[in-house]
Amino acid sequence: MNAITTTDAIGLALPADLPFTDWVGMGKGLFDQRRKTDWMLADWWKHGHAQYHDEPQFALLLEQTAADPKRLNAMVKVAEAFPPSQRAASLSFEVHREIAAVDPDSRLEMLHRADTERWTERIAHAHVVEYRYQQGSLLPDDDPENREAVEIIRAWNRASPEARRYFYELAETVAFGCINEGQAHG
Repeated sequence: MNAITTTDAIGLALPADLPFTDWVGMGKGLFDQRRKTDWMLADWWKHGHAQYHDEPQFALLLEQTAADPKRLNAMVKVAEAFPPSQRAASLSFEVHREIAAVDPDSRLEMLHRADTERWTERIAHAHVVEYRYQQGSLLPDDDPENREAVEIIRAWNRASPEARRYFYELAETVAFGCINEGQAHG
């Protein structure tokens, strides 16, 4: 069998004759590594920030690794929401990140359900949005996936019933395309 090698560039060189079962096994291993690495990065950053943030080399490390402190801090919040004993090894870090947005009393129950039903990040997001809706909490403004939708919802809710009806009629004619603003004035 041909050897599988990593390249100096970011990538993985795979032989053309790699058997499907080996390819599948490799993918599972890579996903497993990624899940573990995300958690390890979060735990590493949490420790480093607590222990060494005053060190002059701390800022240099960020420059040398091109680490994004904002992203790392967000990862730490997930790690704090789910200490190592509460993390589901079969779920991605992203699924945990979504579930971390629910109240602490409901997290483990939702995490167990996600694990049992094998949720993806997208499915977890939908369940968290539904949960927050049922709890009466609003979507966060800083959620990039929902920011635009929240703005549209708020504008819709502020509009008069006549304006909503008119907009709805215009929107129906374009089937999720762009609405010609000239039509709206005509």
